[in-house]
Amino acid sequence: MQKLIVVFALPVLLVSSVLIQNLNIPPFLTEYHNDLKQKQQKQVVVPDSIQNKYLGTYRLTIDKKRLMPILKKQNKLVAEVQKNVFVLLIPKSNSEYIMDGVKPNSTIKFVMEKGSVSKAVVTQNGNFEWQKVK
Repeated sequence: MQKLIVVFALPVLLVSSVLIQNLNIPPFLTEYHNDLKQKQQKQVVVPDSIQNKYLGTYRLTIDKKRLMPILKKQNKLVAEVQKNVFVLLIPKSNSEYIMDGVKPNSTIKFVMEKGSVSKAVVTQNGNFEWQKVK
């Protein structure tokens, strides 16, 4: 008599973070899982009065020719990372945002000094300072 063996496979999305950490999961799946967790976190709502302080143009301190405008499109903050290439900024807190869709994962943190924004620090394989110029 033959035995029938049924194997159930769980989709990656259903695997808990505990299992992901304890298994030898390929890096691209772990990165995908972390992205998904990050996006599924409760959306932080930042008041317009705070967001409007972040609007302007920022210059990369290590390459003075690189500019990054921060503006609003459809009432959401976006960064123009290249000519006509916009990245949605998803708030993690009042001052820190996820740069949606940027790989490897990237965040931007706005730094206030004496009531106004002086710079933004982009974290992506290191920290990069962008001075607010206007």
